[in-house]
Amino acid sequence: SSDLTQSQLSSRLGHIGRIGVESGLSLLAAFSGRDEYVPEHVINDYNSLMKRLVLAMNDGDPDCNVAKGMMIDSGNHNLSAGAGDGEKFVEAVGGLLTSEKS
Repeated sequence: SSDLTQSQLSSRLGHIGRIGVESGLSLLAAFSGRDEYVPEHVINDYNSLMKRLVLAMNDGDPDCNVAKGMMIDSGNHNLSAGAGDGEKFVEAVGGLLTSEKS
């Protein structure tokens, strides 16, 4: 997806924001900063890709907050290498679920 334009990303992912607005649900897009399955040229600008994907999931609306991005800088693909990476992810998911209840 790093090779797609913002318009292409929005046309493929924008439904997430629209459905989230209608349903009141949110999405956590978690990225591992040291994911061994992501090509190095993508990892070098991974934060920008995360922001582009989150914007696309929010239907191109920077004020929409349905999709939220989370970068776990030291995380590998399955969050098994960095100390506390798994816990950070679980806490973020718990926070998202708690906010969905209110």
